[in-house]
Amino acid sequence: MTPPPPLVPAYIVREHVEVFCPWCGTIHIHGTAPGGRTSHCLIGREYTLAPTLAPMPEELRRAAATNRRRLSNYLDRGGEYTPILPDLDGIQYDANDGGVQHA
Repeated sequence: MTPPPPLVPAYIVREHVEVFCPWCGTIHIHGTAPGGRTSHCLIGREYTLAPTLAPMPEELRRAAATNRRRLSNYLDRGGEYTPILPDLDGIQYDANDGGVQHA
C-alpha cells in the first residue's frame, strides 16, 4: 500500500502560498486552496498543503537558497542530490522517509 502524500505547511503570501518542498528542498508556489499538489521540481512527487498564517521561517528560506544552488550544480554535473532538510519547531523534513513528519 502506498503511503499518503506528506502534509506540508503552506505559508500564505498575498494570493498564493509558499511551500518548502520536502522532495527537493526549495520553495514552490501554489494557489491558496488546501489539498493535494504535485511538486514543481524534477522529482515531481505529491504533497498535501496545510495553510498557515505564520510567515515562512528564515531557516527554511536559507536552506532553500542553498538547495537551489546545489540542485543547479547537480543538474549541470550529474551525480547524487540530497537536499538539506532542516528540523524546525517539531516539523522534520525528510525526503528519504516520505516527506514531512510532525513530531
